[in-house]
Amino acid sequence: MRVRRGEAVSGPEFFGLLWEDCAFCAELGRVTLAAGRLESALKQYVSARVPGSDTDKATLGRLIGYCEKHSCLDRLLPALRMLKEQRNYLIHSIHALLFGLVEETILEGSGLVDSDVATYTERAWQLKENLLGLAEVVEGA
Repeated sequence: MRVRRGEAVSGPEFFGLLWEDCAFCAELGRVTLAAGRLESALKQYVSARVPGSDTDKATLGRLIGYCEKHSCLDRLLPALRMLKEQRNYLIHSIHALLFGLVEETILEGSGLVDSDVATYTERAWQLKENLLGLAEVVEGA
C-alpha cells in the first residue's frame, strides 16, 4: 500500500488509489449489503400494505415510488430519497466523476489529493450506517 502524503492526483490516478484501497473497497461492499437490507425491508413493508404490489424485482427507486403513491412511510420519504441518491452516486458514478463525465454533487472529483481516499472511505462508512439505520426503522414499522 502506498503511503498517503497529501499529494495532488488526477481523477484517473485517484480512481486507481480507490481501487487498490482495501478499506474503501470493504466499505463500498458494506454499502451494497446495507442497501440490499433496506430494499428487502421495504419489499416486506410494501408487500404487507399495498395489495397487488409486485416487489419481486423492484428497485429501491420503485419501492420508494410505491410508498409515495400509497402514502406509506410518509415521514421517512425524504430520508429514503436522499439515501437512494447518495447510494446511486457512490455505487454508479465514482468512475464517471473521476473521469469528468458527471458533475460534482455528493463527492469531490477535482482538486483531490492522495489522502482523500480516507475521506471517500468515511463517506462510504457514513452512508452504510445511514442505510442500516433506516432499514432498522422500516423493519420495525
